Amino acid sequence: MPKAFIPARAGAQSTAIAAALQTAGWQVEGSSRHDTDDPHSRAKGADLLVLTVPQDHRPGAMVAFVDGWVTAATQGDIGRVILNLGGTPGPDEAHPFFAEMHAMRARVTESGLPHVVLQPTVYLDNLAAPWAAEGLANGSIASPAKADAPLSWISHRTLAAWVAAVADGQADGRILPIGGPAALTGPEMAQEIGTVMGRDMTYAQIPLDAFADGMDAALGPPAGKRLAAIYAWLERDPGFMHVDPAEAARFGVPLESAADFAKRVLD
Repeated sequence: MPKAFIPARAGAQSTAIAAALQTAGWQVEGSSRHDTDDPHSRAKGADLLVLTVPQDHRPGAMVAFVDGWVTAATQGDIGRVILNLGGTPGPDEAHPFFAEMHAMRARVTESGLPHVVLQPTVYLDNLAAPWAAEGLANGSIASPAKADAPLSWISHRTLAAWVAAVADGQADGRILPIGGPAALTGPEMAQEIGTVMGRDMTYAQIPLDAFADGMDAALGPPAGKRLAAIYAWLERDPGFMHVDPAEAARFGVPLESAADFAKRVLD
């Protein structure tokens, strides 16, 4: 049975990835932030290392996480690396956060290891977060995304299906934008979810300053301004998180729609 190692396995994205890999026949091990032993040594000899970039927005922390694990992989006889970049970066010169995302990606692609980089859009699972509950109860889906921007919203389940699909090497060397089966504007998203929930739903765009303040409160500064940069770029380029679902079909990846997600999680 092939072995996969997932650092910070307890996170929501990594938990979904671990389940999908186990279903696909992988032995899955991992580490947590509270481990007292050396997780790099425990990963040695793994056939697959799956890195999900943590929400640690201290300057340089994300790059250091990826760099440390890629170094361990090159020294530890690890067969393949899959990097879940956790988002879609704009041009590296547009914001320091984007520059860090490009640096993390380059660290993997230039490592000499077999690799795949996955670039998800924005997660449907955010709609099930505690901070979204009040809006849903009041018939509103709130997001900082521009209302008329077509976003290929993705669920953690779809992310995990992608990881399982490319774990065997068939996509080695690729940087893959990944999303859901359809690109939806904000009002279209509200309509799909409202239909499942049996009520009228509206879409409300959160002002970027308010979004940044909320993310700072949840994750600590400078998380807010860094995450807001993604949505600021979306206003300049409304199509940059629109993903063609045909690529998923080529790899046999099932894509969970917003409606199916709502039936499974929100209804």
